[in-house]
Amino acid sequence: MGMPKQLHISILERLRDGDESAFNEVYTQFSPDIYNVAFHYLQDAAQSEEILQETFISLWLNKERIDVSGDLWVYLFVIAKRKSLDILRNIKKSKVLLERLSDAADVLRNSTEEKVLAKEFQRLVDIVVNSLPEQQQKIFRLSRQEGLSHNEIANILNISSNTVKNHMVQANKTLKLRLQHAMLTIAALIAVIFF
Repeated sequence: MGMPKQLHISILERLRDGDESAFNEVYTQFSPDIYNVAFHYLQDAAQSEEILQETFISLWLNKERIDVSGDLWVYLFVIAKRKSLDILRNIKKSKVLLERLSDAADVLRNSTEEKVLAKEFQRLVDIVVNSLPEQQQKIFRLSRQEGLSHNEIANILNISSNTVKNHMVQANKTLKLRLQHAMLTIAALIAVIFF
């Protein structure tokens, strides 16, 4: 994994001042390397793409604190590595639960109980999606239910592709967080019924 070229200080100053074109230049230069960092740890394309987007969202949200004389690559690398390791820790923690859910799903296959649980889980997903901010709901449904690309959604809603990506990252984070609790509830229900 080679070290990317450092940016000219004026681009960092513009980025710190909220210049979107400077942000796009930074994204264009560093996004392949940040994706590679995430993929090195996660070996998963979808999760690596999510880490890439979250890293740049973090950069944008903290742009006022950018040290224009510092090394932006190191800053981005540390964010991407930390977020990747967080995912690995969460995967490890949830491995036992997921194995139990998988075993229980085998027991429940083609049974009435399985259908009830699947229906309940879908109901919880719908509740979470309906609780998202209106713009996030639209973007999420156009992406997940209609199968549209980020560019197609951007054209329909007359917003930038980056805005679409940011909304999708936030929507996915909300879904994951809230559905984790739902999974635990369902796992507890399975445990009561079968163990």
